[in-house]
Amino acid sequence: MTTFDCTAIFKPLILWWASPQAAVSPLGLELIKGIFTLAALGLAAMIGSRTYFRQKDYELAKQRYLEQGLDVVAGAVASLLGTVSHNYARTLQLCKQYRENGAGIDLGELSRGFLELDTSNFYQTANYRLGSLLNHQVVWNTFQNVMVYASTTNNLLIQEIPEAIRKFAMMPDGIRDRQIDAEKMVNEIRGRHDEQFTFSDFTHALHVLSLLLEQTRLGLKEIGKFHSRRDVREVVQKLHASYPE
Repeated sequence: MTTFDCTAIFKPLILWWASPQAAVSPLGLELIKGIFTLAALGLAAMIGSRTYFRQKDYELAKQRYLEQGLDVVAGAVASLLGTVSHNYARTLQLCKQYRENGAGIDLGELSRGFLELDTSNFYQTANYRLGSLLNHQVVWNTFQNVMVYASTTNNLLIQEIPEAIRKFAMMPDGIRDRQIDAEKMVNEIRGRHDEQFTFSDFTHALHVLSLLLEQTRLGLKEIGKFHSRRDVREVVQKLHASYPE
């Protein structure tokens, strides 16, 4: 970025003042006013240019590490756990239908009403940026744990339990105790679903880090200092304590 040289603006005034014709005249006054006006305009342009480029640097850092980093990972975690919760509620309904209807349950219902869980995207770019931002891999490691939990729990909800209900429903009446079967299945899926609450500290930490980054005016050159802040270090340390490798 080109800097503004005030000396070049004032040089004609200095030379004029040192000349024998330095007596103030209408022409001299106009020259002085013109030079000061030009200097003011140049100074304003310099300040405006520096402010503009500085603001663009802030926005780029915010976009890269907040919008394309923390927000992406936090959104992915919310989507994974939200899908599991939805499918959990649907499986509870199926257990209730089996308990009440037994062999009369509509077997077609066993594959309806579930949301698809997308575990094909590990958001590696976003997680890599967070590793650089925090100088720690705790977010990436914990995110992988969320993926594993969501995948295995969802498989239980949409495949294993519905298939068990299908087999039980096809057995002759009196062989199975529907009340006991339903209670066992409900207890199993409730326990697995509630395991997701162990990730509440993780989702909270992502929210706190997002707020801290959003409130920090750091450009791309200074973003490397973010992890050394005391409040950021405290969040990372708590995360590492809650989710050790």
